[in-house]
Amino acid sequence: MGKDAFTGLSGWARLVGGVFTAAAVGGAAFAVVSAYKAAYGWPVEVDLGNDHLLTTWFHNRRERLKQAASQLGRAVVLALCSLGALTVAIGCIWFWPRSGPKEALVEVTRGTDAKVCGTLLSFKTDRELRIRRPNGDVETFGAADLRSVKTVGNCPS
Repeated sequence: MGKDAFTGLSGWARLVGGVFTAAAVGGAAFAVVSAYKAAYGWPVEVDLGNDHLLTTWFHNRRERLKQAASQLGRAVVLALCSLGALTVAIGCIWFWPRSGPKEALVEVTRGTDAKVCGTLLSFKTDRELRIRRPNGDVETFGAADLRSVKTVGNCPS
């Protein structure tokens, strides 16, 4: 699996980044189509079987030059807007503040079958476990007093 660039971003950052990414891709697609139409027109089959049809086609081609200039201008504007949207999307991913890693919650069962749940803290000495309960109290357990330690998703109330 590849790296998730949205890891740790808030819901708003994900939404803004996603919307601007979609806008950048859509704007780029419309810019390409508009530039193609400016250069070549849209491919259609034309009957040039007689002089009248050939004259009509030639007249339409000359009128099309005005449309081509407009389409080319639209393509440039769309490409620049797409680049701007892509810049905003990348800015969200790179610069939006990220939340830190979630603290590990553990449930400790003591030798007396009493259970304590909370955040695992760093050790101050060997053979000692420190847990911060949800109310903020810190408990220290000696290794001899522990029956089991397991990670949990959340602490029971």
